[in-house]
Amino acid sequence: MLPHPEGLHAYWSVRANLQGGGDVVVARVLPDKPGQVVIDKIDGDNGRLTLDPTKNCIGIAAYETLKLLGSVSCGVSLTLQKVRDTEQWAEDRK
Repeated sequence: MLPHPEGLHAYWSVRANLQGGGDVVVARVLPDKPGQVVIDKIDGDNGRLTLDPTKNCIGIAAYETLKLLGSVSCGVSLTLQKVRDTEQWAEDRK
């Protein structure tokens, strides 16, 4: 079980290569929403990516992480900053 969020720093910043783009994800603890995942905002995608956490790779990864942890006492709110343009990344992959 995760420790109660009051014992944790409220924000974490994680730099990861999501979809090959070197994106930045900031996660914030949701103390009153155990097991829930919310995507608050995505910057740098020109509105192309969904905020639905069940249809976005950062939301799916968060759900799977919470599932691996087992019984959790909080949820997580995510903000994504796209470092590279999504369309340019797709074009580069062709």
